[in-house]
Amino acid sequence: MRLSLETREVGRVTVVRCNGRIVSGDESESLRSHVAWLLHDRRAIVLHLGEVAFVDSSGLGTMVRSLASVRQKGGDLKLCNVPEHTHRVLTMTNLTNLFDTHESEESAISAFYNAPSRTE
Repeated sequence: MRLSLETREVGRVTVVRCNGRIVSGDESESLRSHVAWLLHDRRAIVLHLGEVAFVDSSGLGTMVRSLASVRQKGGDLKLCNVPEHTHRVLTMTNLTNLFDTHESEESAISAFYNAPSRTE
């Protein structure tokens, strides 16, 4: 199952809805290059992972590098609708301490507006 990325704007927040698998190869590269492209003019990004079937170690690495890239540009990247299997992997690798995760897309978007953020 190929990774598809659907992007939309909600105010100053960009939501990227991921569907498929975030795994080594074209899928990880697709996500990395998409986030890099967004960083030309956007700094508040939400990755909606509700339709992600599987994330391998390369996919996790891509997500961490994407987060680092966004923060280097003064922005932030939040995760929402993280499937249970992916959340377990994030917990086992202590990446839950790195990522700001939210139960819903609305909560992730609100987090950019309700708290002082790197994008302001």
